[in-house]
Order: sequence, then structure tokens, then C-alpha cells
Amino acid sequence: SLLHADMLRKHGRRSDGHCIRYFKASEFVRFGDSILDLACGLGYGSHILYHSSLAKNIKGMDLCEDSIAYANMYYSNENVSFEIGNAQAISQIADNSIDFITSFETIEHLPEPDKYLKELYRVLKPSGRLMISAPNDWTDETGQDPNPYHLHVYTLEKLKKECSQYFMIEKVYGQ
Repeated sequence: SLLHADMLRKHGRRSDGHCIRYFKASEFVRFGDSILDLACGLGYGSHILYHSSLAKNIKGMDLCEDSIAYANMYYSNENVSFEIGNAQAISQIADNSIDFITSFETIEHLPEPDKYLKELYRVLKPSGRLMISAPNDWTDETGQDPNPYHLHVYTLEKLKKECSQYFMIEKVYGQ
């Protein structure tokens, strides 16, 4: 079974919350952009980006084979493709080749977030843009993150500090 649901086939606050990030991201896509949707899950976000922007092409990548198979079945087309990839080691993507990267709710799952940020920096063109997200201080009354798949807890300040080692932060949004 798949860990996450296809948010375009669900309704409610949770699915709206996931989809709205991609609609917001599409506002920053420029005509002819090549986009990387890293940790794309089931591919619905890549689909939203393509149909809500003037992107040239979108590559969705995720570590989960089942998710990539689903994305290829339902959301791929001549300009949207999906493949298996590790967010901390995306060697199949050339240096300075991506105009825009989306990677939502990813960094908190990774054993080595700095490797991930270095990879984003490596593949992004000098004029490129990046939009990422992480849960903000998602802890319970014990001070622990209740999600067993989260390896790190992020606050806004921690996320900004880590990202600013590689990127200029232009805007921050809360949800």
C-alpha cells in the first residue's frame, strides 16, 4: 500500500493543504522552465505544476518505486516524466540544469539534510528558484515528533538557517 494518498482524488483540508503548495509554486514558474519536483510522491503535484504554469517540462523524482509507478500511470505525458531518485544523491540530474525546484515535506525525512541541500544547489541554474517546505515545530507534549518517518524536527528558524547556507531566501510563507 502507498504511504500517501493521491491528493487530487481526495477532498478536505489535508488534500487542499498539499495541493495549494503546488498552485502557489506555479506562480513562480517562468515560461519554458525545466522543473524538478523532488520527492514527488504520487505525482499529483507535478501534474498541478504542469497544468498551472508555462513550464517546458517537469521531472518528478521519488525514492518509492510504487509511487513512481503510480505517477507514471496517471500523470506522465510527453512533458512530464517520473523516475526513481534519492533526494540526497540525484546524480542523474546534470549540474546547473534546472530552472525551478519544488520539494515539499522532504527535508525532515532525510538522514543527511545537508547532502540534500548541496544536491539542490548543484542542479539548480544560477538564475534558478527553489520552493521547499517542512512541518514547523511539529512536536507533541513530550517534545517529540509523532511521525515515525520524520528524522528531524524543523522550526522556521532552523529551516531558514540551513537553507541560507546555499540559497538566498527571498520569501517565506506559512500555512
